[in-house]
Amino acid sequence: MKCCGRKSRGPDAQGVVIHLACPLVGLIQLFGLIYLTSGVSIKSAIKAAKEPDAWEDCGLSGPARQAEGFRTLPSMTAATLGLRIVSGEWSHGTMLPTEAELSRDLSVSRSSLREAIKLLAGKGMIRSTPRRGTMVMPRDSWNRLDPDLLVWQVAHGVNDVFVRDLFELRRMIEPQSAALAAERGDLDARRAIEQAVHEMRMAIDTSAEIAADLKFHRTIIERTGNELLAAFLPVIEASLSISFQVSRAEGMEHEHVVPMHRAVSDAIFARDPDAARAAMTALLDRSERDALTGVGLVHNSLKESA
Repeated sequence: MKCCGRKSRGPDAQGVVIHLACPLVGLIQLFGLIYLTSGVSIKSAIKAAKEPDAWEDCGLSGPARQAEGFRTLPSMTAATLGLRIVSGEWSHGTMLPTEAELSRDLSVSRSSLREAIKLLAGKGMIRSTPRRGTMVMPRDSWNRLDPDLLVWQVAHGVNDVFVRDLFELRRMIEPQSAALAAERGDLDARRAIEQAVHEMRMAIDTSAEIAADLKFHRTIIERTGNELLAAFLPVIEASLSISFQVSRAEGMEHEHVVPMHRAVSDAIFARDPDAARAAMTALLDRSERDALTGVGLVHNSLKESA
C-alpha cells in the first residue's frame, strides 16, 4: 500500500472546493464556461477557472466567494479530499495521511476533518479501520449516483464516455416520467410544466434559461405521482446541471431548445403519454449531441489556453 500526502490550499482559500460549493457555479468555473453568463471571453473565463485570483481580470465579483456560504466546512473539506480521490491522486489502496497531517495541511479542525471523513465513508470512497488508518476504496464501491461524486467527476474532466453514461441514465428515467406526468398530472401540474417552458422562452440570459430548464425537468418528475422516482431528484438535477453546462457552449445553435421542450409540454397537456415519451426521447437525443459537441469545444478551448 502506498501513502500520499501533499500540502494544498485549505477549503477556506479561493480554491477548487469553494468553486464547487454550488454545482452550477462550480461547473461553469471549472469548465471555463463563465462566459455563458458573464459575457467575458472564453480565454479569460478559462484563466479564471484555472487561477482563482484571475476573477477580477474577468470583471467578475467572484461567485466562488458568494457560494462559500452554501456549504459547511466539513463538506468543503470532504470535497477537497474527494477531488484528490476522483482524480486518481489518491488511488485504490492509498492510505490517507494521518488526521494530524491532514488537519494541518488543510487548516481545519480535527472535528471538521472527522466529519469530512464520515461523509466520504458514507459515499463508499474510503474506509477507516483502527490502527491501520483510512484507506481509499476501489471505484466500484463508490456511490456513483451521489450528487457530490457527479460534480467531482466533472471537476476531474468530462469526456464522451461520461456524457453517454449520463444520458443513458436520463433515458431510463425521463421519457417514462413524461408519460406518467401526461397520464396522471392534474391541470395544475400541466400548467406548472407549461410555465417552466414559458420561463425558458422569456429568459434574458443563459443562466435564467438553465434555471427554467431545471425547473421543467424537476416539475415533470415531481408530477409523476411516484414518490420513489422523486427520490432520484437530487441525482437527476446534478446530472442535468452537468448536461446543461457542456451543451450550451460558444458557437452552438440553441434555437431548437425551447421548441423541443414545448413539444414535451404540449403532449403532457394533451394527456398523451406516448407522444410525451417520444418527445422527451427526441429532446434527450438532441441534448446528448449538443453535450458531446460542447465537450469537444471546451476541450479545444482549454488546449488553446494552455
